[in-house]
Order: sequence, then C-alpha cells, then structure tokens
Amino acid sequence: MTTQRGWNKERPIRSTLRWPLLCAMITFAPISYGQPGVRPTPTQPRNIELIASSQPGFEAAIDADFPGFRHLDGFETVRPYLTILHNNSGHDIKAYAVKWNITGLNGRNSERTLVSWVRGGRGYLSGEVVVCRSGEARVISPLFNWGASPTTVAARSKLFSSLARGPFARDGSVFAIDVSIDAVVYDDAVCTGPNRTEFCERYEDERNGERDEAADTLQLLELNTPDDLITARLNSDMEKGRTVADRRDRSSFLESARGREARVLLAIFKRDGRSTVWEVSRRLVSYEQTPVRKE
Repeated sequence: MTTQRGWNKERPIRSTLRWPLLCAMITFAPISYGQPGVRPTPTQPRNIELIASSQPGFEAAIDADFPGFRHLDGFETVRPYLTILHNNSGHDIKAYAVKWNITGLNGRNSERTLVSWVRGGRGYLSGEVVVCRSGEARVISPLFNWGASPTTVAARSKLFSSLARGPFARDGSVFAIDVSIDAVVYDDAVCTGPNRTEFCERYEDERNGERDEAADTLQLLELNTPDDLITARLNSDMEKGRTVADRRDRSSFLESARGREARVLLAIFKRDGRSTVWEVSRRLVSYEQTPVRKE
C-alpha cells in the first residue's frame, strides 16, 4: 500500500507549523470485474494523485480548483486533514475508499475511512452513479468529500467552520497523519488498490444483493402473490439483513445488501403499490450481475 505522509511534528497542531513535502502519484495493478466469456481489453494507467496540505503546491492547487477555501474560518485547524484527490486516469470513478491513519502524541493510533459512492435508488443499483469524473479534482477529509463548483465556498462555509470548532478541534493532540487510498472502482468495473477493507467485495456484493432482492420481488409480483405475503417476505429479508450486518464474510455482505434493498422496495410497495414496485424491480433486474475476477 502506498502511504502518503501528511505531516509529523513533535508538538500539537498550530496554524504556524510547516509540514514536510508530500505529493505522490499512485498507480495500482487492477483487480478487475468482468463478464464470463468476455476477453478484457487493455486498460489505461489508473492514476490517482493525492496532494496533501503539507505539499508546497497544495495552496496553488486548492486556489485553482477551490478558490476561496483557504480564507474560510477554521481552515488552518482543518488543514492537516485535507487532501486534494485528482482523477488523472482516462476513466470516471464509481466509488472509492480513502484511509487516514492518525497517530496521537501519546503514541496511540486511530483510523478513519472515507467511503464515497452513491447508494442505490429507485431503479438503479448502488455504485452506479459517477462520483469523480476523469480529470476532476475533489478536496477530501475524513468527514467530507467536496467537488468544485461556483457555489461550493458559500454553501460549505458554515459547515467548514463547524468542523473546525468540533471534531477536528478535538484532535489537537495529533502527532502525525498518513493518508492512503484503499480501493477505487472505475466506470469499466475495474477495482484497484490494496483493498484491505474489502471494499471491492462489498461493492460487488451490494450490487448483486440489491439485484437478487429485486429479482425475487419481481417473481412474486408476476406470480400474482397476495400483498400480505409479499410484505411478509420483504420484512423477513430485512430482518435477515439486520442479523448479519456486523459480519465480514461474503455471504453476510450479500444478505445485508438484500435486507437494505428489501426495506427500500417495501417502502415503495406500501406507498405506491404493486405497479410501481414492479417497474422499479424490473429496472434493477435489467442490470447484469457484477462478478469479480482478480488478475
């Protein structure tokens, strides 16, 4: 795993501290998702650039991509945690996980993980929506993930100040911060990175679980199953998902995803009726399964 050294000082964070150089280009060998019988095509390099606040080029980069951010109230308090993520690959990104390893002055380590992906909705699976386009820059921390827009500074200023006075201010005894990418899922369903959090597997199982739940619901509807039996089935799947939510095996990932989708479908069923939940389920089933192939 390539680790970015955010900063390392022998005293707590102060706005006047200077942090050591950090700027690294990360290229991962892919773990790819593919369809059976389909020969994978050559892929472009999958380059994600992380520029931490200790890099001298950080200020120029944040001024270019996020003008006005450095002048927000609380910026210097939050700054050690900030990283600019550049998607320099030729692919859009559907999901990613970034880890912060934080070492306190007492030597204790803590870890925070930022997971960025869009959960499924009415008719589309989780991880289907692009979260970082090719060539896009985002400013990230353990507690937020912002893209650039003309309204970003005005819209985020109050939240930024609140974070500086709250969770980030409470980390004043931090000694060092390491930032690293754990996993990235691209628009061609290739997953790269150390994947120590099993994010690639979770991405696959979330999508497949949602699709499987929709397929079973669609079958019940097409068999003209009574409403009370459909409701009972969805409630049962919800409960199964809750019982395995804290487990880390693949079957539990899948069952937990099915439970979450059952909750969504049941809400649609109660509110909008059979025809709407039939249409939503049909759209979900139209997606192909997401099998993983590790290379």
